[in-house]
Amino acid sequence: MVTYLIFTVIAAVLSLAIIVFSFLFFRRKVTGSVSAQLGKLQSRVEEIDTRIENRIKQSGNYASKGQYDSLQKQFSSLKTDLEKEKDGLKALEPKLEACQKSVEEKESEQQELKSAKEEDEVALRQLLDGYESLSSESVQLEQQLAVSMKNLDSIMKEVDLTDEQKAVLEDLSNNLTNAGSTLRDLMMEYDTLNERLNMLQTQLEDLEEEYTKLVEKQLGE
Repeated sequence: MVTYLIFTVIAAVLSLAIIVFSFLFFRRKVTGSVSAQLGKLQSRVEEIDTRIENRIKQSGNYASKGQYDSLQKQFSSLKTDLEKEKDGLKALEPKLEACQKSVEEKESEQQELKSAKEEDEVALRQLLDGYESLSSESVQLEQQLAVSMKNLDSIMKEVDLTDEQKAVLEDLSNNLTNAGSTLRDLMMEYDTLNERLNMLQTQLEDLEEEYTKLVEKQLGE
């Protein structure tokens, strides 16, 4: 019985010794592995710290979050203003179309007026040219009448004529005198007409200028 107890105690002591030895062995092994892992982690942490410091140093070249938020707000405000401008332009489109139509109508009217003015100018120029030609012919005719009357007077004074011949020459002289008077009256009428034609041409030019200014003013509005 005593011998059994002794062997039991010895077995327990040996088992305990084995357990303690095994614990110490595995503890040393685990401790070495953990130490290695801790060393790696420490190096990794130091590397990350270094990279963070470098990033912080470089962050001076970038906008801060506050600056970014401010820029974002400005962008949103500009976007809102742009939308308002777009809406305003859409509202102006009908007015612009109406203005465009008005411009086209006024341009058409101005073109018609210009065409009519050109036709009137051609007609006036023809009348003025005709007046100049007629005036020149009238002057020549008046000179010829004066010469004819002078010659007729000389004939009546120098040549012996019968009463019948004298009556014919006197009648011719009267006709020449009347023709000269009529010609002078006609020349005066043509002078008056020429003045009116020149005034009409000036009025047409003034009218075109005023109309052009009016159109430019309306287009400017």
